Amino acid sequence: DVLHYAKLEAGRVEYDVRPTSVDEVLRHVLPLIEPQLATRGIVLETPILDDPRVSTLQVEADADKLAQVLLNLLSNAAKFTPSLQPDGTPGRVTVSLAVRDG
Repeated sequence: DVLHYAKLEAGRVEYDVRPTSVDEVLRHVLPLIEPQLATRGIVLETPILDDPRVSTLQVEADADKLAQVLLNLLSNAAKFTPSLQPDGTPGRVTVSLAVRDG
């Protein structure tokens, strides 16, 4: 992490931007966050993985950087989502996606 921040401050971060499968990145990241959510009793909902459009969706991105961003977002969701909702049901984190043309 220290080396990453040093490169970032020096403006020497390199990106490998290419067509990247959203489905593959999600399937790589989700198992990494599931234990953290399970420890807190938070339910992870991933309806996005059941959408057939996602299995073929490609974005222009650096796959490693995209995975890191998603992991950071999900880690924050795990930290800041209450374990129990006011009605007594478990906390929930839902992964969704909106696709725009253009």
